[in-house]
Amino acid sequence: MGKATTLILLCIGCIILGTVEVLTTYEYLSCVLFLGLLSHFVESVGKKLCVVEFTALLATLTWLVVPIFFYHFFNEQNYYASLWVKYMSSDSDSYYSYMLPATICYSVGLFMPIISQIKKINPKHLVHSISLEVSTKPYIPISLLLIGISASVLIEIVPSEFRYVFFQLSQLTYIGGLYALFSYKNMSKIQVYLALSILLGKAIVSGMFGDVMYFIILSTFVYLYGKNINSLYKYLSIILGFIFITLIQSVKLEYREVTWKSGKGDALLLVDLLSERITDPVTLFNEYKLFSVAVRLNQGWLISEIISNVPSKFPYANGGTIINTIEAILMPRILNPDKRASGGEANVERFLGWKNKHVSMNIGAVGEGYGNFGRIGGMIFIFFYGLFLNLALQYTILKSIKRPTLILWVPFLFFYSVVVETDMLTTYNSLFKSFIFMLLFFPLYKSLFKQRL
Repeated sequence: MGKATTLILLCIGCIILGTVEVLTTYEYLSCVLFLGLLSHFVESVGKKLCVVEFTALLATLTWLVVPIFFYHFFNEQNYYASLWVKYMSSDSDSYYSYMLPATICYSVGLFMPIISQIKKINPKHLVHSISLEVSTKPYIPISLLLIGISASVLIEIVPSEFRYVFFQLSQLTYIGGLYALFSYKNMSKIQVYLALSILLGKAIVSGMFGDVMYFIILSTFVYLYGKNINSLYKYLSIILGFIFITLIQSVKLEYREVTWKSGKGDALLLVDLLSERITDPVTLFNEYKLFSVAVRLNQGWLISEIISNVPSKFPYANGGTIINTIEAILMPRILNPDKRASGGEANVERFLGWKNKHVSMNIGAVGEGYGNFGRIGGMIFIFFYGLFLNLALQYTILKSIKRPTLILWVPFLFFYSVVVETDMLTTYNSLFKSFIFMLLFFPLYKSLFKQRL
């Protein structure tokens, strides 16, 4: 199943979409873009690290495809959408006339070739070099695991000023698992299972499954890098993965209601809820369950609110929030205790006027671009936003020519970059701090353990 078959499937999909009469021209083109990016993503798995490919695909899904269901089904007339006020507030043409070209600009920025030497890298040779180097240093995986586990325990008692550092140290648990995964040593498999168990255990305790999903997905891209995989298996894996994520989303709210009240995780409860959905799959397709899953995937809802409110109620920021973001990234909190915090709360208040919301909301970079610069300016902004992420990834890959194990740190570096609902501050701040952490941690580790990571 090669490129020709993939192209045929893409054409068939476009033809089928053309028979759906309710779709507007913008909505139809959005679905075509999604199918094209999906085909490109499938072809890229194994050949590339797929960070930007996955990011573009996820953006197209949550910005363009899922909002279609909210225009034609979960609209203002729908009981649940009206009850929770989660319908699209701007009309379809107003929304897609900005979001479709903005998503294309974002994708172009993500895919643009910048560093020509990247094309000369042979993934199989690079992965082989990683395995050879890791296998000669069997103590690196276990040492990273121990550092990560220790930091996970200490993070609850250290002063708040140092918690982000300990959070990054705790992530070394999973990097240690990746090192073990690429090792030829038999004992390494136990370390992989240990890292995966800790990752899943954290999700069960906290009820925050999104972080786990993203880290596993990025780690899977790294593991598959340089491997030849049949496209049919890739499509089947995507379908199974989507079903699994839908299952998790369908039980997440119920699970959190119970565990957050009790203050502790409950693995048996999670298993029971998942078993209930699997044994009675009809429950997945009732209107409320579909709505609860769809609303989690609909980043377009908040962006439509931005389009409706700016500049009619709130003026364009004209780069104000971008300047604040750069200041917040470059200035440590210890020197500026009142600097803007990550998480999107400031942008939601600035562009929508919503205060004291007890849920996590973020308008994302594409919404921030519109709120600052309007339609055309927002498209230009999101292009350069994607271009910077692309450059950071290409730079990391370039450096891996001399230091192959850098590839294993890609999930650590770009964890928040693939989360398209996060704003510029959250994404760039995480990327910047992760690079700084690595610059400091690598020589420190070498001086302590006499081995190069």
